[in-house]
Parts: sequence; structure tokens; C-alpha cells
Amino acid sequence: MGVYSNSLMILAVSTLILWAPISQNLLASTQNNDLDCTDSSNGTKWGEIARFGHGNIQSVATSPNGKIIASATSAGTWLYDGRMLTELHILEESPTQDSLSLTWSPDSSQLAVGLVSGEIKVWDISNYQIRMTLKSDANAIGQLAWSPTSAFLAALDWDGTVRIWDVESKKIIRIYKSEKLATFMSWSPQKNNLALSVGNGQNSVQIWDVTTEDSPHTLNNSNHEISRVKWSPDGVHLAVGSPFSPLELWDAHSGQIVNSLEQLPWPIDDWAWSPDSTSIMLASDGPKGEHLALWDLSNQNTLQRFDGGSTSIGQLNWSADGLYLYTVNEKSELEIWDAHKRKQLVARRDYWGAVRNPKWSADGLYLAAAYNNNGIDAIIQIWDLAEQKIIWSHVQYFGVFDIAWSPHSASLAILGSDMSLTLWDIAHPDVPILKYNGSELANLVWSPDGSQIALLGKTIHIINVAKGQEVSTPKHTTHGRLLSAIWSLTGLEWSSQDQNKIINIWRLGIDTPLYTQAEPTYFYSLILAPSGTQFVRVAE
Repeated sequence: MGVYSNSLMILAVSTLILWAPISQNLLASTQNNDLDCTDSSNGTKWGEIARFGHGNIQSVATSPNGKIIASATSAGTWLYDGRMLTELHILEESPTQDSLSLTWSPDSSQLAVGLVSGEIKVWDISNYQIRMTLKSDANAIGQLAWSPTSAFLAALDWDGTVRIWDVESKKIIRIYKSEKLATFMSWSPQKNNLALSVGNGQNSVQIWDVTTEDSPHTLNNSNHEISRVKWSPDGVHLAVGSPFSPLELWDAHSGQIVNSLEQLPWPIDDWAWSPDSTSIMLASDGPKGEHLALWDLSNQNTLQRFDGGSTSIGQLNWSADGLYLYTVNEKSELEIWDAHKRKQLVARRDYWGAVRNPKWSADGLYLAAAYNNNGIDAIIQIWDLAEQKIIWSHVQYFGVFDIAWSPHSASLAILGSDMSLTLWDIAHPDVPILKYNGSELANLVWSPDGSQIALLGKTIHIINVAKGQEVSTPKHTTHGRLLSAIWSLTGLEWSSQDQNKIINIWRLGIDTPLYTQAEPTYFYSLILAPSGTQFVRVAE
């Protein structure tokens, strides 16, 4: 069963589909227990981006902030980095206690997990501890939904009964159970209203105000079977339908049908609203594989159909203003799209080869991309998306490790494979405004105010941008592999692990580590929180 997420990423799946919050992509889980990702602008599938490998996937939910993907499986509940898809944590591993359903709290701080036993476990994500266990006489929990106000948790079990929990008191305040079994539920974004599609061949949707004991508002204007209902993010419309029925758009207040999408040549497995409520992405597993179609509600006659799987997309990201997005396909070719016209603006295909970390400027006006030619040479280009042209191009006779925009979008820093740092002023890009040569460097991090750049390698080098000089280097070495670095609220901090598997966390200006601990395994990432007080370790 799909879990609705108020997000932008599109995962296209045959059994589940949801938008994810950071990139305009759609997540989808397949019957093979893979997780696929699809480009919303043209429907091409990124390809299989993760085979979780931990039991059969029952449900997938992306946190509202887009940082974590939770997977409920027949072997427990697993958390993954929402961007890298690397495993973060196992909330609970149990081959005998299936996790069936998931829902995140609106602030992404808690995750509710519905079990086969009928129990609901609510986890505190900050420490991975169980905050509460909600027990009742419920059957297996097939769907969970957290209200937008965070006050209520709705649970739909396998016998069609809906229970509304008051999260603070940990008590059930409403129970819906009748011959018209509920099959799907969706919260209104603005109010404490819960929409239920009722099954057994019924063609109605019931809307309950969970804060009152009033009878539900019943909408039954459809002549077709309804198995699923999803509220638009603006709360104005309901999208209702079933795999073998037309998808209808209802006025959420009156229940009147305001739009209808006639039956497609293949059944609709699932659908998901775009965050701006202007379009709906449809997913289906047709006879020739997965199909995607985008129903543009701003132009009711527009249905863009695409077949997934022709060219896998490996990266996708929206500009800050939501006007453009870029994709990098499996051939490492950069493509830039007009998000509203849904057409390709740029298709970069030449001998320069693989794209290295395309980066949007903070103001969303420019896109920088480095193309590496097998590490021998590279070209760095900056695109002005409004003018749809390249405004700067630079060739260098060595590869590129990393590029990064300054926080104010005025400068672009380039770290080359020759261990050189060059800084370019976008307004006057004829010559670099800063050059620095180091050794054994891997990547770079800007300070939040843009005054300094940290170069990361076996040691940390702090470069003053205005002076063009190194102003600080820690007295100690990094003691092994650098795992990660971040400018936190308390300054620059980084983590490392030595050959004895000892983890250290350092802070600039302090010669002794803030944290030291021996670990039984090697880590390939240790992610520091901006608060400077927490971190997440990702092990082999």
C-alpha cells in the first residue's frame, strides 16, 4: 500500500508511488522489492536505485524534510539516507514481526510503524528509541496516516476498521467500523478532516471531522468503483479512482466531479499529487513494463504519457525557484528542463564525458557543471537558465574533484584533481580571484558567511577567501580517512576513522577530539548534524 508524502521526488513504481520532498522525483517500489526513481518531466526511469535486500517491502515513506527514507519490510523497519540511499539505521529487525505500514510526523521527528500484530510503534528519530507503543484489539495495520497538525494518528487495519489515536494522550478517540469497509484514507492538509474511500463495490468517499462526533460528510457522485482517495496539497480537491476505473477529480466540499481522466489502456496502480496541486503523476505496470503519465490539471486536455526504462536517470534536482530541473542520465549526459513547459532546454552530449556534481547557485539562477574526460582534462560550464545559454566556460588540463557555489551565488570554487583550488567571480570570470595548491585533497566546504573555504583531505586547510591565504590548519592530523565535514553552529567540525577503527570527531581550534570511540567495523560516512551535537554513522 502506498504512503502519501508531501514531497517532490518522483518514484515510479508498479505497487507504490509517492513524491519525495527534495528533488521533483517519484519513488516507487516494485514487485521485485526494488526501489525505482523516475524523472517527472519526461517519465524516464532513473533505473533501479536501491535493492534494499531486507525482506519484502511492504511500505516506503519519505520524511517530509526529504532526509530519510523509511522502509517497512517483512524483516523489520529500515532507514536510509534520502539522498544517497545508504543504510542509516535498523529501527527493528525481526523475521517474525512484519512491519506493514509507515507514516512520518509532519516535522520528520517521529516515525509510526504499523505491525502485523495490530500494534503501532512510534519512534523518536533523534535517538532511535521507541517513544510509545499503541495497543488495541486491531487487526494487522495496513495503513497509517499522521494528521498535518501532528495531533492525531489514523490507523486502518486489514478488516477495514479505522481508529483515530490522540498522540498526546495515547488514547483512541474515534473508531470507524461498518459494513462499508474503508480501503484507503487521506488527511486534509488544512483541517482535521479524514477522507475514507469505502470498499465492497461502494462508490463513495466519507469525510470525517475527527474532533467532533458529527456524522461523516458522504460524497457519492461517482458511477465507478473507488479504492483509493488522495487529497490535493491545497485541500481543494480529491483524486479518487481504482486501477480499472477512470481517475476523477472531486470538489472536496461538494463532492461534484470537476474533472475526469477516462480509462487508460493500462490500469492505474497508483497516483500522486505534485506539491503545488497542479498535476498528478500516474503509475502503471503495463504489458511492456512500467508506464508513467503526467496529468496536467492547468490544461485539462493534457496527458503526457511516457514509457520508463529507456534511459535511466541517475541524478535529478530542481532549481530553487522551481522553474527548472536538471537530469544526468546513465550515460552521464546533462539535460536541463523547463519544469513548466516540460520540455528539454539543453542536452549536453559531447566528447568531454562524465558530468561531475552539477550544482545550482543558491539563488537558483545558474547551474554549474564539470565534465571530466577520464580524469585527463575537464570543462566547467555555467548555464543561465533564464537566457537558456552558457555564460561561462573554462577548460583545464586536469580533472575536477568537486565544485561548490558560494552562499551568495557570486563565486564558484573548483577543486581540481591536481589538488588546486581556484575561485572564480561570476561577474568577472576572465581570471580566477584565488588560487591555492594543496596535497591529498578530496572536497571542499564553504563557511555559511562565504568568508572561508575548508579543503578536506588528510588534514583540514582553512582558506580566507578575501586574502587568498591559508589562515588555519589543525596542529594534529586527521588520523585516518576523513568521513565528513560540516560548518555547524559551533564552527567547523569533521570526523575521521583510523586504521584501528577508532572514530574521532574534531572541532577547529581544539587540539583534542570532541569524541573518540572504538568501533567494530569501518564506516564510510559519519554525518554531523548542523547543531554540532548529534551525528549519524553509516557502516559498511
